[in-house]
Amino acid sequence: MRAMMKCDFICIKSALREITLRSVFVAVIIFIGTQEVYVVVPCMCASIAIGLFFNLLSLDEQNGWQRFRLALPFSRKDVIFGRYLSCLIDDGVAMAVSYLLGLLCVGGAALLKDAGLGILSEEAPVLADSLELFISALAGAAITILMMAFVLPFVAKMGLTKATRLFPMVFVLLTMLFLYVARQAGALDPGFEAWMQDEMHITLAVLVLLAFSLGIYAASAQVAKRLYARREL
Repeated sequence: MRAMMKCDFICIKSALREITLRSVFVAVIIFIGTQEVYVVVPCMCASIAIGLFFNLLSLDEQNGWQRFRLALPFSRKDVIFGRYLSCLIDDGVAMAVSYLLGLLCVGGAALLKDAGLGILSEEAPVLADSLELFISALAGAAITILMMAFVLPFVAKMGLTKATRLFPMVFVLLTMLFLYVARQAGALDPGFEAWMQDEMHITLAVLVLLAFSLGIYAASAQVAKRLYARREL
């Protein structure tokens, strides 16, 4: 499994720099447009993690790498569990990079205001709480883990090319489920919105979301292992 993870990291090492540089540009645009660093951080975390995720999956279907890999001393179980751990580590890297991008945006906003260039409004943040930035990055990571948990079993069963057709449907269903749960929570508890205004409550909600996502991710790995064991390559 460790050897499988090393192969994955070697494959995406060259893509990390390109994806990060592209994300810096996107982060600047989002920050100028929204003036909210707590929006930039989770968006960038998801953007970088998803970019690395699909870059890694696409390599499986290039030059027969997926078949050749099974000729190496890897079991199919090692392939699946190694891939799941690789994606989880990629998500952690994306979270760290997005956190640094958040600090960069706040520092850049302070410099622009001091220079009086007028690119940002007066309400743009020039200070940010490091813990709140971290929680924002953690929220982006948790949502990305949940997305990967739903996508990876489809890829294990039918490959990325065929599974891509199902991704829009999965995304729409997850979005509808999230909106439904949020609406029901607000309807059942009128004080839910007020409860979510407290920073400690937001932190607790993000931690619960992360724990839930990791639980779904672990169950997804078991499902993907069984599907990949029966797949003909």
